[in-house]
Amino acid sequence: MNFKLKSTNNDDIAQDFPLGSLEGIIDLLKATAHDTRLQILVYLSNSEKSLPYLHEHIKAKFASKGKVSKTALAHHLNQLIDTGLIEKTARGMYSLTEYGSVYIKQMRTVLETYSVRNQILSEPEKQKEFTHVSDYLKASSETSENMVSVNPLYQSGWNSYISSVSGVLESLGVNDDYIQLSGHSAYCFIFKVSIGAISFLGEGILSDKAWEEIYKGTESFGWKINEWKSERVYPHMWNLTGEDFETAKEMFYRIRFIIDEYDTPVVLWGLRVPNFGIVKGYDDDSYIVSTYYRKEALKDTPVRYDSIYAHGSFKFLYFTKSADIKSVEEEDKISILRAINMAKGVNVTPENTILGYKYISGPKAYNEFADILLNFDTTIPDIATGFHGRYYQDAKAVATDYLERLARKYASLPQGELLLNASKQYRVIKNIFEEFMVLFPYYNIKSNKSKKGMTEEKRKKGADLLLKAKDYEESGIKYLEQAAKQWKSSSR
Repeated sequence: MNFKLKSTNNDDIAQDFPLGSLEGIIDLLKATAHDTRLQILVYLSNSEKSLPYLHEHIKAKFASKGKVSKTALAHHLNQLIDTGLIEKTARGMYSLTEYGSVYIKQMRTVLETYSVRNQILSEPEKQKEFTHVSDYLKASSETSENMVSVNPLYQSGWNSYISSVSGVLESLGVNDDYIQLSGHSAYCFIFKVSIGAISFLGEGILSDKAWEEIYKGTESFGWKINEWKSERVYPHMWNLTGEDFETAKEMFYRIRFIIDEYDTPVVLWGLRVPNFGIVKGYDDDSYIVSTYYRKEALKDTPVRYDSIYAHGSFKFLYFTKSADIKSVEEEDKISILRAINMAKGVNVTPENTILGYKYISGPKAYNEFADILLNFDTTIPDIATGFHGRYYQDAKAVATDYLERLARKYASLPQGELLLNASKQYRVIKNIFEEFMVLFPYYNIKSNKSKKGMTEEKRKKGADLLLKAKDYEESGIKYLEQAAKQWKSSSR
């Protein structure tokens, strides 16, 4: 039975009322004339909630009446779904429908009017029942833990998104590796730096359009990305406070729900440092993770939900199986078209300032980086510069390997030789960044040694190397464009 409230502005409601189903109206009133179901509507009146959240809060609310099982709660939720007051979203959360929202608002008005007449509810009690008062911070302190049945492991690469996602996909049965994922998503073709100053890379700082393309490339392996994101109130702060603290708690409950209900790992932004990492379970109030610590030969320990470093925004991803897969050749061609735009810097960086920095990408970014080195304060340590060198040496090596794979696959076709020529350009860039790393060594997080300032000689050599790399990048892009024109499969 699926009765739904009728929303109307007609003052003459009496004319419509007899036309409705009396049986349906009685079912609706019965559905909401129960303390548990009424409390569910109250919890959902602020925002959508997960099953674990509802279960813990309902248990705490009605503890004096005995234990509320998940089965009993599911029965109550199904009754409310049948009346059309609530719905289960694609993310597995529960929320009020449009009709449910109208109903709860009208019910509150009736209750407040009734309370004034009969003085059965004080003002503080009304506020307690109907105003959002940090629900997530009042969650049950009951210890809980769970792990996904697979064992996803962070892969040994320098792009934390690719390392995390490839680790998850491998645990889900995808045979393709870090190189293939990086190439299909074209992440390895991005080159960007902050304008006017050397900052840490800001790997996750990309435009929405760039992320959309990266997600499309990722989904070409047969798994759909489900993203949850919430902008931070205080994006610059390392420590969470106020609303950010509450949102981190909410995110933790959402991730717990996904692990419990779908038995699938989650890729989370902000683990350890501003990096992506894998959440493969939870223990009490902490994430059980696999992060870049694995490639640094460090032990991965649980991370409390309020100890993440999610600069800019909170964000996590999980995967569901998808049947929408193009032909292999079509996906290969699309990856090259995507690589061309990423390498050129087309719609890669956000237009606005992010965390105090504005970014530039594509060949012009090499000029910017070289200019920064030539005019940089020599008293500043070279940690960030070394990190850039190590990251982009890895990216160009991956781009080289990916293009060589495609060149071998299409060796008998016109695009094969052009892809091979493109790979040669990127191999030279990879070698240039190896020279760059000699000047500006990668900062090892296990080292306690302070870094030396950048000498004028080192800065000049570094700038020359970057300008040399730019020439090969532009040459590589031209070969990729020629290969795309030679491709015989249909375009997007």
